[in-house]
Amino acid sequence: MSMSNIPYLDLTAYRTQGIFQAPHPPSTHGYVYYNSFDWTGFTTSTETRVDNVQACVARSVLGGWQFFTYLGANATCLHKRPTDAAQGIDLVFPTDAKLACDFNGICWNELQNKDFKDAFDLLDRDGVIVPPRIVKGGKECGRKCFKHSNVCAAASFQEDGRKCFFKQPLFVNDASTYAGVIWYLPRADLTASLVGASVAEETEAD
Repeated sequence: MSMSNIPYLDLTAYRTQGIFQAPHPPSTHGYVYYNSFDWTGFTTSTETRVDNVQACVARSVLGGWQFFTYLGANATCLHKRPTDAAQGIDLVFPTDAKLACDFNGICWNELQNKDFKDAFDLLDRDGVIVPPRIVKGGKECGRKCFKHSNVCAAASFQEDGRKCFFKQPLFVNDASTYAGVIWYLPRADLTASLVGASVAEETEAD
């Protein structure tokens, strides 16, 4: 993971969230996007032209993309692809999923062996790198990110040491730019709250 870092921001005021129902095949997805933020830390992106950020959400879901940046100035949706990572490093979504994985070992709340290319480490108010949370696994890492959704947009889980690193997109001085996160909601989680329902301060003990 990159040693780059940025001061963490309270994401609450920038956040819009919702649920998207995909028709074919029928599936349900949670999404969150942040105004004036950009996902820069991804290996590749695929570009499509859409009229607004909601259309970018829809196109991303239907195309199987979990991260996007929408550039409103030129009506462009950049579907982001995380980089391949070593076994034991997973990219985790901000969800308190009850059903973490299916019977085939596919986990709904994480992308296994994937990570951010530039995984910015968060800095606290004094400029000190925020240490990772120590968790039991990727499922708990996602729940930690969900609980602290005012500062965590997604997370990196490292099996070695059971470490959960909170991540944010990069703040940009452009109100027409949006950074988004999308994840699958299995049937058991359809009634679960979206991120931010129980916002905790970054300094709160876990």
